[in-house]
Formats: sequence, structure tokens, C-alpha cells
Amino acid sequence: MPRDLETRIAVHDEDGVTIRGRSLEADLIGRAGYADVLMLGTLGRLPDPDQRRVLDGCLVALMEAGLNPSTLVTRMTALAAPDQAQAAMAAGLLTVGDVYVGSVQECARLLATIAAAEDPDRSASAAVDDLLGRAARVPGLGHGRHGDDDPRALAVLRLAADRGCAGEHHAALDTLRRTTAERLGRSLVVNVTGAVAAALLDLGFPVSAARPIALAARAGGLVGHVVEELHRPTAKDLWSDARSRVRYREPAGPDRTHEHDQEVTP
Repeated sequence: MPRDLETRIAVHDEDGVTIRGRSLEADLIGRAGYADVLMLGTLGRLPDPDQRRVLDGCLVALMEAGLNPSTLVTRMTALAAPDQAQAAMAAGLLTVGDVYVGSVQECARLLATIAAAEDPDRSASAAVDDLLGRAARVPGLGHGRHGDDDPRALAVLRLAADRGCAGEHHAALDTLRRTTAERLGRSLVVNVTGAVAAALLDLGFPVSAARPIALAARAGGLVGHVVEELHRPTAKDLWSDARSRVRYREPAGPDRTHEHDQEVTP
């Protein structure tokens, strides 16, 4: 016999949309913001004013970072399919992986493990030793552009502390940074994904929500890149520049060592 299926998030019927027991039309539109409904749908509760400000801060921190893999892919897709904005948005979001932005998920998992351990220092030491032993990055730490401090991370951590929302995962992040510095003999900055991971966990979000929330944030930034590409395009010039700079090399062999400039045509 098939099991009963249910959702506790939302329903749309003849009376309108109900989200976690609240009327979208009567209770939420004009009264709740994006962060409010995001927390309501995910956790089943609305944030208090301090929690709302911290969640808003996390979303804003991850929304925009200029030209990077996600925005470049979005622009290239908008060039190739200008009438398919959803494809351009989706293409950019598919780059939110373990290297850029999506690393918030692995950092959240690591912080949750450290915070739940009876001995957080020992837990952090074991995790860092394992990562470094595999020549892997320690998620949430280090940044190629910010050698001293990632200003976005500082802003998120300061906001959480000022709003009384910094808890055990903020402390776990400090433990992770200190332990990593001891192992490497040098300090790594806390990057924005590390700060956001700690803040989201301290707000009560599960580890599984970290990357989806990062996607929700980055989607907002990609809207601007789609619109700008359609009205003030750059993708074709970037494509032409790449084709002129990236040389084709013939396979090694007798008389097959010449380099050629690529044609700047499809």
C-alpha cells in the first residue's frame, strides 16, 4: 500500500497560497521580506528582527562579486540565447560548487562537527590534519585577493555579534582558524563563505540549507548581469579576446610544432 505523502511548506488552493499556516496574501505580502519568507519556508518560523538583519546580511554578502565564473557564464549564455534568461541564470548558478560560493556547504558541515564535539579543539585538529594530509583546502579559510582580512567576512561576523546571533558555530570558526594557523605556521583569513556558514548555523539552519541559501543569494546578483548583458553587452568582446589570446598548438611530432592564432569567428 502506498504511503501517505505530505508537505508542510505550502499549498495553493481557491483561497490563495498558504505558507506554513500563514496566508501569503493577508500575512506576508507587504509585511514580510525575502529573508523572512526564506526562513519561514525552510525552518517553519519567521525570524525576529535581529535574525532578519543577519540573514539579510548573509544574502547580500554572497549576492555579488563582480566578474567571476558564475557571472561570465551567465553573460555568455545570454549572448548565445538572449531570449532565454532562465538558461543564463541557471548556467551561472551551476558554477556554485566547491570552489566558489558553494564552499559554504563544506564549511558548514565542518563547523557543525566541531561545535557538536565534546572536545572542539581535538575535532578541529583531526579535521585539519585530514584535509592538509590530502592537500585539500580548509573550507571557509583563505582568499587569493584578501591576504589580511576578507572585509565581507568581517562585516558578517560583526553583524552577527552585534545582533546577538553569534553562537557556538562562530566559536567553532575561531577554533578552526586557530588550529589551521598552528598546523601551517601562518594564519589564513576567514573568507566570506566561512563567515556566512557560521552565521547560518547559528541562526538555526541545517547544514543542508547552506548551499541552497548561497544559490538564493547569488541568483539575485545574476539578474543584474543578465539585464546588463542584454543592454550593454560585453560577452562577445570577452569571447573574441579569449580566442585571440588562447593559441592552438599542433600535436607534438615532426613538423607539427607550430602555434596559430585562432580566427575570431564562430
